[in-house]
Amino acid sequence: MIYQVQTLRREGRLLRREELAHGLPAQGRLLTHSAPTRFSRAVLVATLVNPGCHTADNSLLPPLYCVELLAMATLAIRLRGFELIGRGEEARVVLQEWLCSYIAE
Repeated sequence: MIYQVQTLRREGRLLRREELAHGLPAQGRLLTHSAPTRFSRAVLVATLVNPGCHTADNSLLPPLYCVELLAMATLAIRLRGFELIGRGEEARVVLQEWLCSYIAE
């Protein structure tokens, strides 16, 4: 399914309405899958991918790990999870929320 996704946090902090109004939402196919962890427990991961691009890294937004459904409406859902920022020793995990508005099948 194709969704328009607006990120609701930056660096883990909820954005103000003014900041949300100036943000650009991403459009793509919303996918979920479970991924194994080092602790032998699978976590739910949400990704937003470009449906026209078939390369290995076609993600439009960083993946959301340990996804929870916060709210659901007829044409929208709100998801919360953890986003990985950076790589290696500099990597850190922050809270992120997505507002996903349904566009097309």
